[in-house]
Amino acid sequence: MQLDLELRKAEWGYINEARRLENEERGLILQDKDSARKMHRQVQMSDKASRLNKNVSAYLALITTALSFALFFVILFFPEQLQEGGQDIIIYILGVLSAIVTQVFSFYFGSSLGKEEGSPGTP
Repeated sequence: MQLDLELRKAEWGYINEARRLENEERGLILQDKDSARKMHRQVQMSDKASRLNKNVSAYLALITTALSFALFFVILFFPEQLQEGGQDIIIYILGVLSAIVTQVFSFYFGSSLGKEEGSPGTP
């Protein structure tokens, strides 16, 4: 009985420590996203920032999103025109661009991390 109680106590300790570490990791991720948004906000509010400085992230986001959709279009509607060896490279590049688009959407429209737990995401 005592051994069973000690095992349960150790298990609960392990679970609590794992949750604490998970919460710390989430906090660091949210701090990183928040600092990026704060930097973006400071650039947008600065009188000394040029038009390019204020819009470079938006331009890159638009270009990356458009390129991703263009590659999706090519793969879906013109698969026969892709060369045999080049198709793997195109799909790899598309995977990378899809990950970048996910990050772009997370930056501009908020993270889904908070929505998983029922709280609104921060834009």
